[in-house]
Amino acid sequence: MYKVLLVDDEPAIRTGLVSLIDWTGLGYEVVDTAANGREALEKFDELHPQMMVVDIRMPGMDGLQLIQEIKKRNSNCHFLILSGYSDFNYARGAIGLGVDGYILKPVDEDEMSEELKRISGIMQRESEMEKRRKDSEDVYRERMLLTLIHEKGEPNYGPEINELFGTTHQGYQIILLELELQKDNISGSRAALRRSIEDMLQARKAGFTFLLDSRMGILLREGLANGRALIDFYRQLRAIAENGTRFFAAGGASVPDIRRIHDSYEEAAHVLQNRFLLEGETIHLYSSLQELSSHAEEPLTESALQQMADKLLFALELGQPDKVQHTVKEAGQKIRSVESSAMTIKTSMTQVLTLALNKLAALNPAYAAPVKESMNHIPVLFTQSTYHDLIQEAAELTVQLANRIGNMSSAPIIKQITAFIELHYGENLKLETLAELHNYNSGYLGKLFKSETGESFNTYLDRVRIRHAIELLGSGLKVHQVARLVGYANVDYFHSKFKKYVGESPSTFKGKSVKLLREDPNDES
Repeated sequence: MYKVLLVDDEPAIRTGLVSLIDWTGLGYEVVDTAANGREALEKFDELHPQMMVVDIRMPGMDGLQLIQEIKKRNSNCHFLILSGYSDFNYARGAIGLGVDGYILKPVDEDEMSEELKRISGIMQRESEMEKRRKDSEDVYRERMLLTLIHEKGEPNYGPEINELFGTTHQGYQIILLELELQKDNISGSRAALRRSIEDMLQARKAGFTFLLDSRMGILLREGLANGRALIDFYRQLRAIAENGTRFFAAGGASVPDIRRIHDSYEEAAHVLQNRFLLEGETIHLYSSLQELSSHAEEPLTESALQQMADKLLFALELGQPDKVQHTVKEAGQKIRSVESSAMTIKTSMTQVLTLALNKLAALNPAYAAPVKESMNHIPVLFTQSTYHDLIQEAAELTVQLANRIGNMSSAPIIKQITAFIELHYGENLKLETLAELHNYNSGYLGKLFKSETGESFNTYLDRVRIRHAIELLGSGLKVHQVARLVGYANVDYFHSKFKKYVGESPSTFKGKSVKLLREDPNDES
């Protein structure tokens, strides 16, 4: 629909024109009317109609003066003149101003409809020609921009190149977007996103878009000067991205001359190539990479990776998702503090997970199936495009395994061991023996036991034995008999343990029926 403004000093004519003509059927929309030239000028500035029907004779500012003023503002507006006077001088003046038609009053409905059809055809052809011209200019501009991007130094182009890209006060700047598009419609998604960004840039006269391999580029005519501006522009891009399209945005420094835009592009491209460690919803500049360049000199050792794996192993065996997630993040931070290469970080994280899962499967045959399933997903870590995604994927994989281990629960194993101690405290109990019995590594079972009970295996066993010794001493048995019955072959050793936990020797205690054990929180035996 073409917007039309009707201008006539006679109210009846204005009303008649609105109701007499089938504007909608002819492809027009009457957006308003005006009673004189001054009012029409104000409404033109507000409504921006593509066409005006103007009475040639009006008080104050007449139709010809109005047309002259509007032509100064917008040379593309079309005009249809109405006049009650068949005055050649007025007609000649109107033709000289480039009006599209001249109709005498009283207005004939058919005649005016035909004129409106004719003018509509003119505007349509102009629109098509403008589109072809613009498309041609856009293609030429993009081709020229790609040439400038790939040429080092300052190419010898004349001042007309600044007219092609527009003038700037803050410098030209390249923004590159690495897109994550839907696999079933990559070209369509990219085209739609480009149109949306292009519309936003054109509305603000802010710049142009271009395509470069799988990336989308933006040439800004006014560079983004600070961090706040970078974040704001990123959010504007995110807001217009269709279907939640994800992208990483990198920017080069602003350059004062379009002929040096290669420098800005090179920086943006370098950021994209090294974007793995960059996080946050903003447009990352080259300075972002420099801030990450300080790393430890010594590379990660196998021993360091093994320690990370052992910590993760313990969290997995306990079936504690929160602890597993924390351990994965902690391992990632240690790796990142030493390494900056995406492949090295991925490889190191994969080693930690693989070591932990292999040990987990060896500890208990019941874990073999879920561990194998998790191991099959480890290669996915190498497909992650950012450090954040890598840690998220690694945490999700191990947390799922921890939940499955937690459902199997290690607590019944510890309960079995503590129940076994209650029944067999008088025997020569060893952690290694019980570990073998339950298909566990002895060192690991010791850690698990302490996690569940709060005490080491030996401390727990001593407390059980001393508790039963107290009962036996109260029954009247001799000290050496009690020592043997509760599992101490050496009476002197029994004396030292008893005094440690009770506070007095078994001989002194003998015959007493009740005695509370003294806690020793510093005991690590």
